[in-house]
Amino acid sequence: MELTAVYTIIGFLLFGMIVIKINKKYLVKEKKLEWNQLKVYKERQRFYNMTPRDFEFYVAAFLQITREFKTQVTQASKDGGKDIIAYDGKEKIYVEVKHWKGNVGRPAIQKLEGAMSADRVKRGYFITSSGFTKDALAYANKTNITLIDGNELIRQMHS
Repeated sequence: MELTAVYTIIGFLLFGMIVIKINKKYLVKEKKLEWNQLKVYKERQRFYNMTPRDFEFYVAAFLQITREFKTQVTQASKDGGKDIIAYDGKEKIYVEVKHWKGNVGRPAIQKLEGAMSADRVKRGYFITSSGFTKDALAYANKTNITLIDGNELIRQMHS
């Protein structure tokens, strides 16, 4: 066999090994992505199986775990525009929680801001199982209200 033929065969073998290695890395990344998507899907399904009240308690636990806030869930109705009162040290924080499938709009953010203003509370969180409209996001950027949508809630709870 000629030397060039041997080099050609070795070249094809090396090229094949490189392609297999690249494909293997790609498949591992794909599997991780699929696994993360499955976790998010399952957690979202768990959200939808909760009652709105259960979701409020879930969010209170989330704030305790991830922010180390002390939390108090308010009464179920006539809560004055806040579902949870959280404390970061001595600072009071109002939290509104919406267990919705549709996006939260600007009026809901304004209602929380109104409750904060009336009680002279400087910080707020608005947390939803769904998402926020562009108008709500733009408005919240001008306030001292932190928005957390369902995807971010899941990401932070599992990181």
